[in-house]
This record gives sequence, C-alpha cells and structure tokens, in this order.
Amino acid sequence: MAQPLLEGEYLEDENNDLEELRERVSQLEDDLRREKAARLKAENENRSLIAAMESLRKMLAPFHRLMRGIFGEIEMVIGPESVDQRASSPSSSASSQNETRWESYKQTFPKTPARIFTRCWRTTK
Repeated sequence: MAQPLLEGEYLEDENNDLEELRERVSQLEDDLRREKAARLKAENENRSLIAAMESLRKMLAPFHRLMRGIFGEIEMVIGPESVDQRASSPSSSASSQNETRWESYKQTFPKTPARIFTRCWRTTK
C-alpha cells in the first residue's frame, strides 16, 4: 500500500476514483438530457391530444345541442316515465324501496342530478 500524500507519495487509486467519478457524472448528465428530451416529447404529444379533443368537441357541439333539444322535447310530450310501467313491475316491494330512495336523492339534488337519478331508478327496477 502507498504512503499518504503528506509524505510525498503519489496515490494512483485516488486518480482512478476521480476518473470513475467524472465518467459517472458524464453518464448522469447524458441520462438527464435524454429524460428532458422524453419529457418535452410527452408534453408536445399531450398538447396535440388536447388540441384534437378541443377540435372534436367543437365539431360535435351542434350535434350535442340537437340531441339535448330532441330528448327535452320528448320528455315534454310524453313525460319522463308513465306510472303504469312502474306498477307492472314484478317486485313491487323492492321497487317501492328503490323509488323512495331515488326520490330522496332527487329532492336533495334537483334539476339535472334528479334526471340522472330517475334514469338510474329505471335501470335498477
């Protein structure tokens, strides 16, 4: 083993360690550059996907408004659901329990949520 530097001996191991550290730093810097490039690529892809979704929303907005109008008109003419259809359900006790549950939700959350609960109740009976 070599003597410490204070006594004038040159330690070759320390020079090798320094070179290994420099090489490792260089590798880490390369890795960092690659990761930054990958992040930028992902951000650009995300921006393009968002732009595509906004374009799709813009194109489908008239159709969406039309369908909302059609279904709103249908409900105005025939109502959301007739009482006769609910009475013909085979499990009337379970149906009435579901109905009271949905009714309490509809009173708590009026308007649009109430329509959603009405549709959910129809599918559970």
